[in-house]
Amino acid sequence: MRIFLSIALAMGLFAGASAKSLVVGAASSLGPPLKQIIAAFEREQGTEVKLVLASSGKLFAQIQNGAPFDIYIPADVRYLQSLPPGRLKAPAQVFAKGQLALFLPQRLHLTAQDLSILSRPEIRRIAVANPKHAPYGRAAIEALKRSRLFTALQTKLVYGQNVAQAAQMAVFAADAGLVDLGSAMRLQGQVWVVPASLYEPLEYGIGLLSDQPAALSFVDFITTPKARSIFRAHGLVEP
Repeated sequence: MRIFLSIALAMGLFAGASAKSLVVGAASSLGPPLKQIIAAFEREQGTEVKLVLASSGKLFAQIQNGAPFDIYIPADVRYLQSLPPGRLKAPAQVFAKGQLALFLPQRLHLTAQDLSILSRPEIRRIAVANPKHAPYGRAAIEALKRSRLFTALQTKLVYGQNVAQAAQMAVFAADAGLVDLGSAMRLQGQVWVVPASLYEPLEYGIGLLSDQPAALSFVDFITTPKARSIFRAHGLVEP
């Protein structure tokens, strides 16, 4: 039911857009940087962009069920590679890599040096994104397993629908969070970057789903120095 509601909302955005507008479906972790990039693109190109944010997996399901996105930007390029043949109008591009981070609220007065700090008794709940459809959730679970902590900590885990929601839960409904670095940097507390060796790479991909010339221009704009500098400021690195 939720998938169909999301599709309806996305189609409503599309129907309300002008002929020159674009509809972009993007991973929730990209919200803040993409809003800046879209504002710059709209100023330079004169094309309105409608942004739909959700977990990468939920957006994938919406596309499979007919949501009319012009561009799809998941936090895991494998979602683009899993689309039916012919759905992409051009080969998918990897434009950035994400970083998993451990966030600890200020009220705990704790500083992390590794993930074992999550075993402390004052950390009763650990917020992560739902690993079923959020790449950062999968990365969080993988990092805990590779650190041999998952079995001991799994009863502490609480799940957000996407990584942006998990980051908010880490502040208000939990005692820690394993989230994207960009979200962790925007919160008040301690941030520790999880070693990349503990999880599979989080490769952000961008896929062209329509023939609109403006959509191709937006894909090109994502890789400009201006866009890359914005992504870097939000914790993303070049692939």
